[in-house]
Amino acid sequence: MSKYLCICCLPLLLVGSAFANSTGTLYEFDSAGLASRTYPFVAQRSLTVEPVYAATDVGDLVGQFDARDSQLQIAYDTAAAGVPTGLDLGDYQIHSLVITWTVGQVANPLRYDPTYDSTDTYDLTGRSAITPDTDAGRPFSLFGAGFRNGYTGFTTDLSDPPGPPLFSPRFEGYGPSGNFFETRHVFAIDFDEAGVPRDVSNNVDDANAGANAFEVTPFAIGMTNEIAPGELIPTDEFLQASLDMTFTVDVSDPHIHGYVARGLADGTLGFVLATLHPAVAFTSPGGAGGVYPSMFMRNTADGIAAAMVLDLTVVDSDCADANGDQVVDVADFIAVLLNFGQSNPAQGDANGDGTVTVADFIAVLLNFGQSC
Repeated sequence: MSKYLCICCLPLLLVGSAFANSTGTLYEFDSAGLASRTYPFVAQRSLTVEPVYAATDVGDLVGQFDARDSQLQIAYDTAAAGVPTGLDLGDYQIHSLVITWTVGQVANPLRYDPTYDSTDTYDLTGRSAITPDTDAGRPFSLFGAGFRNGYTGFTTDLSDPPGPPLFSPRFEGYGPSGNFFETRHVFAIDFDEAGVPRDVSNNVDDANAGANAFEVTPFAIGMTNEIAPGELIPTDEFLQASLDMTFTVDVSDPHIHGYVARGLADGTLGFVLATLHPAVAFTSPGGAGGVYPSMFMRNTADGIAAAMVLDLTVVDSDCADANGDQVVDVADFIAVLLNFGQSNPAQGDANGDGTVTVADFIAVLLNFGQSC
């Protein structure tokens, strides 16, 4: 049993280094085809810049709407860019995916933080931070997109009428009337250890003072070389900024890789930016107000609206049956392992590209359990 566990874990250990050295076809997008904000009090909106922030530790308002309160949605028409649709997930070998997005405005001094912060570092209603935050600021966190209320995906087509099943750049609103809490049509997701998507909008669990909080796995955290960690994001006297951040999506994670592959197969790939930057002061004397960082939603001379570069190889993997027994299971991992590094082998080439590499482990992993 331990042997099989080691074999199954091997692709997860090797994937990152293999992708880092791989180059396929580059698909470049100058900006997102859909870029909007959803927030209870404005529904869906897309000004030149839109804020992303959280509402925690706000007393009587706790539990009335998501803690990750103002969320930004972006989506790309990958089919129109020439990415083939409808293929098996294992046919999409995603080497890298990088989004460049400009911070365009900050309401109050905000320090750059390129690291994930544990839920224990947040002051919540009825509970102070359990662990001090050792680095200043809060990260810009990019997640996948989940859907409810009849919506099942994104469209970037302005001619599509508003309403389910596709969330469009037109006015789709926020959610059903009534209580704001957990009603948004599109919400930020990550994946638990079993690969099940989950809503991360309230992972700090402010309503219960963090008693049911859970740690999340962002798809990417915004980073920049323009300033050092802990430094203030520079602004002019009118609070305008122009700081480019890059979000390098962790496609070495098999769940995130699968999410991106599903989006490519559908022809539209989307993400959600949902941070925990405070909208109001966290239990500080005098209540100085929140930071409200805003991102460019359309390209201007001062900023980039979520440009994306996708490095992709598309292969014909059939169903990733590496050993020819018509089912994708642990035996296929073994076939890949025993033939690793060979060219045109009798077994082990799960993705059909002529060589046995880490990409074949990924193809087996993404198609695991399928019958051919």
